[in-house]
Amino acid sequence: TRIAAAVAAVALALGAGGALATGFQLNEQSASSLGNAFAGGAAFTDDASAMWWNPAALSQFKRGQAIGALHVVTPEIKFRNDGSQPALYQPLGGDGGDAGNANFIPNAYVSVPINPQWSFGLGINAPFGLTTHYGEGWIGRFQALKSSILTVNVNPALSWQVSKDFAIGAGVSYEYLRATLTQNVNYSAAMAGVATGFAQAGQIPATLVPQIVAATPGLESKATVKGDDGGWGWNIGIAWDVTPQFRLGAGYRSEVDLKVSGDQSFENAFLALQPGTSPTVAAVAAQVAAYTNTKLLYNRSVTSDITLPQIANLSMLYRIGPRWEVMADVQWTGWSSIPKLQFDPTDGSAP
Repeated sequence: TRIAAAVAAVALALGAGGALATGFQLNEQSASSLGNAFAGGAAFTDDASAMWWNPAALSQFKRGQAIGALHVVTPEIKFRNDGSQPALYQPLGGDGGDAGNANFIPNAYVSVPINPQWSFGLGINAPFGLTTHYGEGWIGRFQALKSSILTVNVNPALSWQVSKDFAIGAGVSYEYLRATLTQNVNYSAAMAGVATGFAQAGQIPATLVPQIVAATPGLESKATVKGDDGGWGWNIGIAWDVTPQFRLGAGYRSEVDLKVSGDQSFENAFLALQPGTSPTVAAVAAQVAAYTNTKLLYNRSVTSDITLPQIANLSMLYRIGPRWEVMADVQWTGWSSIPKLQFDPTDGSAP
């Protein structure tokens, strides 16, 4: 029976592709609920991992319990070109291959009954993250190469059994986020912009601008942003046994405000000029490149205000008999808390 249950859980888990639909949000927070595709998340009480969706579930465990899991998520992420246009002064590039990577998502939970009415729980997990990595020279290299985001959430919680049919729970959480984001930068376009600015200011003849552009096509830099921060949030939940067979559960997790601080660094392109470039154009191009490296694409400290979204669950569980249950779940995530991802330099320069 246990082998059959394990095989069924694996089969259902492989079919639960919707869990990756949002990419950045990780539903893989429980091995037991993975087997039923996370249905009834705020109502199920199979083990202590239920506290992630609903801290009131802790009241169901009359003995101490510890449980842990390691999930391996390997998404396939491929780009299909349909009429893309090349960036200014650059070749179009390839499709980037498969950007999916093996991602390891651990979690652990402990529940400790204090007395018949009160229970304590502690959960440690990774609610957001994953890594994508596109190949060098792909079409979208000026948007992203490698994007790696890791979060760790530590969540103590208490539940109170108000009556034999009704329980409430609440907890606080500290969430740490670390991000590494890389992309190429169109160095040729940056040089063209600087040369145009020089010409408008009268520092170089305007006739040299197209010659500099013609002498410096296809040059790219690489930008890397690394940053981290931690912030506090809270969660609440209720569990109501409407009948011995029918349970309703609801859970809510608050937003977590982060001010991610870190560094932006540039690996600027070597100034390789086209053959036959005149000494005058080469000299001015070197002057433009020096300005680009020191005033535009230079290492600096950056910050970004990021609000991890709030999450709400409403769930039901109905026992048909000793072997069958019907479960349903509606989950809402407040993605409007992240309208864009922008890193602002601390020295006041442009984002």
